[in-house]
Amino acid sequence: MSKIGLLIIALMLLSLQSKAQDLLENSLKEQLTRQMKLGNYQTGTKYIIAIPPNETAAYGWSDSAIEIYIASAFDVSLELDIMGTKKTIMLKGGDVFTINDSEDLSYTAAECREPNTATTKTITIEASKPVSVYVLNSKNTTTDGYMAIPVEHWGNEYLHCSYYDNYESTQSTFSGGFLILGSEDNTKVQVNLRGIGDKNIATLRKDDTKSIGNTFSVKINEGEVYQIESDGLTRGQFDLSGTLIKSDKPIGVVSYHQRTVVPILASSSRDHLSSMMQPLTALSKKYAALALSRSGSTKGDLFRIMAVEENTSYSVKWYDLNTKQQLGNLDGVLQNAGDFAEISDVLNADPTAKSITGSSVFEADKPIMLMQYSYSSAWDGADYDPFMWNVTGEEQYLTQTILQAPPNKSFGENHLNIIAKDISGDPSLPGLKSLEFDGTKIVDKMPSFLSNKIPGTDLYWARFKIAPGVHEISSSGDAKFGAYIYGFKSVDSYGWPAAMASANLDQTDTVPPGVAIGDYQGNGKWTINVTEQVNGMSDAGAKAQVDSKVWTEPAMLIKDISGYTSYNFKEPYTDTEWKYSAHDNYSFNLEVENRYEDAIAFFAVYDYVGNIRIDSIRYHADMLTLLSAAEMDFGTIKENTEKINTLVIKNSGGTEAVINKLYLQDNLEFTILSGDTPLPFTLQPQEEHELRIKYYPTKVSDLDVDTLFVETNELTFTWGLKGTADDGTGINDDEYNENLTITPNPIGAEDSEIAYILPEAGSVDIRLYDMQGKFIQSIYSGYANAGKNTVSFSNSGLNSGSYLLVLKQGDYLVKMTVVVNK
Repeated sequence: MSKIGLLIIALMLLSLQSKAQDLLENSLKEQLTRQMKLGNYQTGTKYIIAIPPNETAAYGWSDSAIEIYIASAFDVSLELDIMGTKKTIMLKGGDVFTINDSEDLSYTAAECREPNTATTKTITIEASKPVSVYVLNSKNTTTDGYMAIPVEHWGNEYLHCSYYDNYESTQSTFSGGFLILGSEDNTKVQVNLRGIGDKNIATLRKDDTKSIGNTFSVKINEGEVYQIESDGLTRGQFDLSGTLIKSDKPIGVVSYHQRTVVPILASSSRDHLSSMMQPLTALSKKYAALALSRSGSTKGDLFRIMAVEENTSYSVKWYDLNTKQQLGNLDGVLQNAGDFAEISDVLNADPTAKSITGSSVFEADKPIMLMQYSYSSAWDGADYDPFMWNVTGEEQYLTQTILQAPPNKSFGENHLNIIAKDISGDPSLPGLKSLEFDGTKIVDKMPSFLSNKIPGTDLYWARFKIAPGVHEISSSGDAKFGAYIYGFKSVDSYGWPAAMASANLDQTDTVPPGVAIGDYQGNGKWTINVTEQVNGMSDAGAKAQVDSKVWTEPAMLIKDISGYTSYNFKEPYTDTEWKYSAHDNYSFNLEVENRYEDAIAFFAVYDYVGNIRIDSIRYHADMLTLLSAAEMDFGTIKENTEKINTLVIKNSGGTEAVINKLYLQDNLEFTILSGDTPLPFTLQPQEEHELRIKYYPTKVSDLDVDTLFVETNELTFTWGLKGTADDGTGINDDEYNENLTITPNPIGAEDSEIAYILPEAGSVDIRLYDMQGKFIQSIYSGYANAGKNTVSFSNSGLNSGSYLLVLKQGDYLVKMTVVVNK
């Protein structure tokens, strides 16, 4: 074959090898995405929340439950500040911790009822690892709650969306409003009042100087809440929805209604509404929704479409869930920012009017907010009442989520709606097939899942009942989904998103973090510096490439995932002030477990949106071995004579070893004649080095010992030397002598018998040493007769191996090797 042909084959093999490596790394990234919960804009490590008002201050407390549910996929430490009361809680992964009246949350003090004022009626939650948080405010037949958005995902611009004022009596002036939450001190907030109504019919509660069309500013600090609501003196004529809230620092916004009927002209069946709003930068142009599972209802649900920008065109189509037949369509234009449209003519008293049922698709040419409402039972005949939630835009779908159904309130039904898409590109839909609820595949819970396609989209839906408590939805990373959880009991309800990110859709981050492995520090230690990276470019959709912050998760060693296996490295660690959160950069340390063995660490670092960088560190241990182990034992020689042995040291490792020191510990009876200079010197892999060592005892000795030390740049190796000196009349066979025997030898678990012959009666010592000459134990010390004697020997407490048995009576010395084999 020609050289060109061989080159082509070699290049093809390299290409195949590269593709195989890419597939392996992609598989690893998918599994890490699932295991580490990456790219999840729903969970976070810091929350500041407040409780909006439900009904009147004293209504229905006998059936009350103001509760905050905290759950995590990880074991987590929680630092809580409950309106000034601080405490630390440990939460186990998969469990839920509830803040309620038993945890210093006073019902009567918790609700915000101080409009046009900044107060500290907030709860701050700081977690050592990401958590999800849900807030429930439930009174007798009036309940709702919201999914809290972590401070890490707050923004600077919001639209308020609630519902019309609901005046019922001078004691029941129920209104809509919103709470503004501060994340930093000295935050300036500008409020541009928008909505339906005018100054002649309604104003802000406790402030008759402001109404729709006014703009004003307020200032709040970290942990404060500022409340704005209408006065509730009209019914169906005034609504602050569409109000623009802007700030110079990140804020959170919770929209609410104290208690209302939906639609507003329904005769009765009021309920509380609340929802935490997404920043405007998180709002999408395309949404899909699924009708609520309301037994007895055929009228569907109410939807509000709200414009972020002026002249926003929108369209909506809805379909039968079973036949997939189109049931209706509607389009329109919202002229002004903050304008909203309610889908279906529900502001009349026509009992036959219907809203959107089945599955629905909403599209616009500019970003919109979409809110979904449950109807009052007096309107649609079902025994359930209103709640509201933000519909999740397709761009804010997640690959996994921790969700919460209230564990401490007796809602007879809890439902889960899921809308999902497969992003694998594989027509067999492996991503959807991987989607799991609490470890069970959704296709097994609901076999029709893969046929429940929303017409004209690549979206699929599932809907089923769930139990109270914490749950998890996860995928392989090849599926994304939005999800919603809601519950009913007689004339009462709640509902909130269960999978809703709040990423900034004007920006993107496709660049994984940078990794800089610091210089080797010695002792098997490295410091790894991680830095968020941005390429400074824009993608095809003109989104700005930004740094989304690196996510500081130190437990990153990869073990037995997609063929990547770390070994002989300790788990990564950081300083004692470590906190899991987002940073521009951070550092962590890696350390070898046993420096006398090779080690490798595969580790992954990632940023807040899930871009992963995989890197590795390899540690090659110095490996020196002594080839001439027998030469360490110089045997028995006469005093004042010498014996010279040659010891051979070999570099058995795969890298060169630098010998810095080579010496004997005592340097008395044993001395190095050659091979210890010049220093330092280098041994290449598999290279050998000779040492000539002399043993010269100057007096009779049971056992002479010394230790040979060889130090490299990294490690210290030691070998023991031994020898015995007599006056020329002793018995020198240390393996066997008829005058000293032990039976059996090797010794098993049973006791042995030592037999020995003495030339004369007198004191005798029998001792046991290890093969390096270290004293282990005395077997017998005392008087013995001339001739044959015996003594029993128990190997209890000895490890398996070889030992030296030494008998001495005056100048009479006998030795032998004993083997213990348990």
